[in-house]
Amino acid sequence: MVAALLGDYENHLYDKGGKNDWHFVRISRIDDTKLTWTNRAGVSWILTITGDKNQLAIGSDSPYYKQGDRIATVQWANGEVKSIMGPGNEPFDRN
Repeated sequence: MVAALLGDYENHLYDKGGKNDWHFVRISRIDDTKLTWTNRAGVSWILTITGDKNQLAIGSDSPYYKQGDRIATVQWANGEVKSIMGPGNEPFDRN
């Protein structure tokens, strides 16, 4: 499952204005259960694989953790990752 999550993602909610480096993300592998969410602004945090293929646990190192973001929901289509619901429950679509 880890391999299916790796790659580049983009938040398209701000395509018409307000888009910044926080809206472009790369998910990379640390090990078999941990990933890193890194945006173009250079801010990163840990995502941990859970027992549910649709949910990733957001690490306490996330700047959004104290605001209540604890789970990133993975959306699948035809067996592939379509998007991940990132901070503020906003969709980050796979590029």
